[in-house]
Amino acid sequence: MERLEQAKHRYLVGELAGAAGTLASLGDKGLAVQAKYCELLGLETPLITWHVSRDGFAEFSDILSMIAGTVAKIANEIINLQRTEIEEVEEGFTMGKIGSSTMPQKRNPMICENIVATTRLVQASAPLGTTAMVQEHERDMSFWQTDWAYLPQICINLSGAMAMLHTVINQMIVHEDNIKRNLAMTKGMIVSERVMLDLGHYLGRQVAHEVIYENCMKAFEEDKPLLDLLLQDARVTDDVDEATLRELLDPENYSGSSAKMVDQVLGRYSEYLD
Repeated sequence: MERLEQAKHRYLVGELAGAAGTLASLGDKGLAVQAKYCELLGLETPLITWHVSRDGFAEFSDILSMIAGTVAKIANEIINLQRTEIEEVEEGFTMGKIGSSTMPQKRNPMICENIVATTRLVQASAPLGTTAMVQEHERDMSFWQTDWAYLPQICINLSGAMAMLHTVINQMIVHEDNIKRNLAMTKGMIVSERVMLDLGHYLGRQVAHEVIYENCMKAFEEDKPLLDLLLQDARVTDDVDEATLRELLDPENYSGSSAKMVDQVLGRYSEYLD
């Protein structure tokens, strides 16, 4: 939204310059007529003829391509998080929604897959804005004619993808139990960094890394909770007690500034709503 707002004076520009772009047919009133024409339409007045000045369209299409990338990133993340072996979120489900024509049990993220496919069309077409900047002489219709095709297409496709994503997000199902299950999958190793940093206060950063590394590799090979092994290691327990270790190995205590970052993003968005 910031990029679209900041750049609109470069791509919302009027197009009036005559066949060759000189405004010669309007005599010495050419630029004045052009300026009034753009004013009436609420568009910026171009500095030079529009025929080969295509950078505004290139910038606009690039911005839409980046927005499409963000939309696709969200949809693709939901697709992956809905995989059976992860199953942390779903795009939403109601009876009657079919995930597969042959496998009745499937609850596939069909809408998200459609979103990703649609954004690919946007990102595949957007580079035409840049390639159309290279033209023959001062009026090459074979290139700028592509604007008539790709610009409407990427706008319509991106609008459709965003509308679908809006629906998905509003209907998304979050499986909190599965999130906790996945956090516990490595039996504490997911937050070994935190234990290492705390132990570093006593043993030094590098020594603490080696100690935690050895215990993590053993926990992995023997499929044991990291806590059990740390409690058996005197290099750890000499300085850190069991209660502290349990607190350090709780993933819910190690989310850092993520919540504040989310609040920052939502705060910035709310500014545009106001």
